[in-house]
Amino acid sequence: MFQKVSRQRPCEICGKSDWCTYSNTYSLCRRTNTGHGKEKSDRNGDAYWVYRNGDSPASNCHQSRSNVPKRPLKCIQASSVVNQEITQILGLEKAHWGNLYNRGLRDEHIIQGEYRSINPQTLNLLLGKLSGKYPVETLLKVPGFWKDQDQKIRASQIFGMMIPVRDVKGRITAFKVRRDNVPQGENRFLLFSHKNGVSAGNELHIPIFSSENHDVIRVTEGELKADIATVLSSVKTIGIPGVSSWRSAIPFIKEYNYKRALLAFDSDIYDNKNVARAFVEAYENLKKIIKVEIEKW
Repeated sequence: MFQKVSRQRPCEICGKSDWCTYSNTYSLCRRTNTGHGKEKSDRNGDAYWVYRNGDSPASNCHQSRSNVPKRPLKCIQASSVVNQEITQILGLEKAHWGNLYNRGLRDEHIIQGEYRSINPQTLNLLLGKLSGKYPVETLLKVPGFWKDQDQKIRASQIFGMMIPVRDVKGRITAFKVRRDNVPQGENRFLLFSHKNGVSAGNELHIPIFSSENHDVIRVTEGELKADIATVLSSVKTIGIPGVSSWRSAIPFIKEYNYKRALLAFDSDIYDNKNVARAFVEAYENLKKIIKVEIEKW
């Protein structure tokens, strides 16, 4: 049975006393990917990493989060370059274009957002063109690519509409895929990544679209929702990758000196106790640094 970490028994991986869980055999860390754990996603789409107790270099030393190695900048640089190339190779299927249009985006937004489609046929095209342009070492720094047993470059077989995940500089650091076909019980949205390659991480998404109101910031779940909300409301809306990842929004809010934050989670906060708990935590912590208002979708 898994128990919550505490000050008396912090997480063996990140050293923190909240958010993570553990059992006699395993530690489930929601903050840190050391490269030694198995990456999984919970029902809300949040990533976490499963470690066998004692297997991670961080085990038994209770490292602080700041001392855990972070993703190298060169990996982010390689990802942004290759991901931008992906948008040049792939197109957007008519069905996906229509889906975005029905959600409120117009043609100019769809073009600017650089949404793309990926299927088995275009995946082969993508692999061929990328392999002909970039060294293997570069592609292996990008989420979604890895080498098989024959040392051939492979790519993740997650098919659907690709939604760029952007950092504060507008770079595409990863893709979230809205899958066309979803087996029962699985998530519609998945990161374009693979367990044998580098981790895509749990990154805050900053929409590329401009906003008119520079005093207000909205925090919501998901990259696509953040894009659409920014366009339709003219309020900059940042997308956290899952409800439990609200902490990733705090540095951005502090950096840009917003005066008011709108907290807009999905309606399942009323039905899902995990979502409700994350919502309360987000509200209580955000109001320490900014005036917070709650929005309902």
